[in-house]
Amino acid sequence: MKKHRLLACFLAGVMAVSMAACDQQGDASESQSEVVESQVEETKPFAYDTAASITFEDGKMGFLGSDSSINPAAKETVFESVSRDGQKAVKITSAGAGKLYAGIQMDALLGDKIGDVKTVEFTLESECKDKGNFVATSGKIYSYLGEDNERSEKAWSIYLEKANPKTVSYELPAKAVAGNTLVLSLEVNDGNSFLADRQTALYLYSISFKDASGKVLAADSSAEFVIPEVTEADRSNLFALSDVVEFEGFACSGDAWAQNGAEMPQSIVDALVPGSVIEVEYASEDGEMWIVIPWAEAGWMRVAQNDAYLNNSKNVAQVTYEQIEALCGEDKATWGAMLQCESSSKWEVYSLKVGKKAADIAFQPGVEFEGFACSGDAWAQNGLEMSEDILNALVSGSVIRLQYTSEDGNLWVVVPWAEAGWMRVGQAGTDDPAVCNDGYCYVTYEQIEALCGEDKSTWGVMLQAESSSKWEVYSVNIGKAGASVPKLHGLKALDGFACKAGAWAQNGFEIDMEALQPGDVIRAQYTSADGTLWAVVPWAQAGWMRVGQAGTDDEAVCADGYCYVTYEQIEALCGEDKSTWGAMLQFESSSDWEVYGVEIGKQ
Repeated sequence: MKKHRLLACFLAGVMAVSMAACDQQGDASESQSEVVESQVEETKPFAYDTAASITFEDGKMGFLGSDSSINPAAKETVFESVSRDGQKAVKITSAGAGKLYAGIQMDALLGDKIGDVKTVEFTLESECKDKGNFVATSGKIYSYLGEDNERSEKAWSIYLEKANPKTVSYELPAKAVAGNTLVLSLEVNDGNSFLADRQTALYLYSISFKDASGKVLAADSSAEFVIPEVTEADRSNLFALSDVVEFEGFACSGDAWAQNGAEMPQSIVDALVPGSVIEVEYASEDGEMWIVIPWAEAGWMRVAQNDAYLNNSKNVAQVTYEQIEALCGEDKATWGAMLQCESSSKWEVYSLKVGKKAADIAFQPGVEFEGFACSGDAWAQNGLEMSEDILNALVSGSVIRLQYTSEDGNLWVVVPWAEAGWMRVGQAGTDDPAVCNDGYCYVTYEQIEALCGEDKSTWGVMLQAESSSKWEVYSVNIGKAGASVPKLHGLKALDGFACKAGAWAQNGFEIDMEALQPGDVIRAQYTSADGTLWAVVPWAQAGWMRVGQAGTDDEAVCADGYCYVTYEQIEALCGEDKSTWGAMLQFESSSDWEVYGVEIGKQ
């Protein structure tokens, strides 16, 4: 799977331009747009620049591409060569109503002259379908510069009655080197509307790269855009979801303590059932995100304020149905239809969805099934014969994990050569379906055994995949199911808790143990030579206690650089009266270890 570079999106300046939008009207809107115009970059009188580095007269535009670095939830950006007012241009649109992000491969265009670039100029024109309410459009020019691809940005806007088209200028804040890119975005075009008929097209007529003296640099228009690698989505501390329903077009932003959102369509209202989760993909300056239910009969409600389930990257937040219900009441008909987002810092939301909590499979990878990549139509099987290594890996407690996609989300395996007969194992809709979520499908050894018999030598050596819709499998791994990693909300850091020691040596700090509550989990971010870590409570009246020691019947869950020790694990050893636990918390391992930080949250 490709690794993605997920670049943190802190939204400097976006709200300064967001006031000017397609659906703003009247004198107030015109006044706001004039404010925006006064705040943006250097603007020149428009002219078709035949001496620009790129004019698109040759129709070549392969150096432009859809870039998801800024907004991983953005719809695909589409490029089309057109003639407009007698001039060649590239028409840039979004595949769906929303923002667009055009990536520009600087080094491919400029070669060894990339370091000479001081200023980049874009000649742009915007066109809104909702012309009656069209006031302004705006976006940004982003750059990733230097050896570390450090991000910078600058806002631009086009105000219809003053300048459209116009040339916008961006001065690079640092020297560009090989591998650096630019992204031209259109981010504000229709205020808070998500309607497709408000879609804005951006026309790009020319690009000029200029050196410090203002000389236009030649560019190779035959260059090709390379899709930037983005980091695989961070699903840490998040519930796996099934039966996911997308809130189409939900994208909005706000300043600290400002709310923004939309009325929920019926599909989202219907998806909100006990056990469901609202998932928000976002960026905020302090990493916080929650939702607001403003029309509930119970009152205007902030839900999961500083208490959402956040991934470790703090760019995905989950809020459970039960968290809403606790504030807004058991009858969701009284919640109202407005759903908003909010944070304690400037924020932007890229997407919102609702799904059901799926079964939590803590998979420990084992043997890769080399070459298992195949696809099929609905109810068609495809697969490979199993090697000796794969057959040996199939033992009691093992799990087959298939990385896949399918149109309806279903997948299972087929064992066609078993002596017991041709078998579908884990078929969706049966009493024992496979667990499928987040792009993976899991089938256990025990599920195969239940249908094919206890003697695996009678199963045959063919393993296939199948679905009730068109499907594709990218990889298969035979591993084991480990202990589930707790999902925590309301995580709060214990300031300054960082320590280390050698094998079987303890280190830690005094904390207020009496502040711990049932259901609390202590989460330590750590490394150790052998992967083990546990807690030590040395001052308890019950005695000096190792809590969650590796190899015991109640060992701590340690996975992906974090170790989890629960309130209940401490209570089981130190007693029900937490006032007797003492005030010292330490850590220990059977190898050299280091703890970088400690947080306390609730399951």
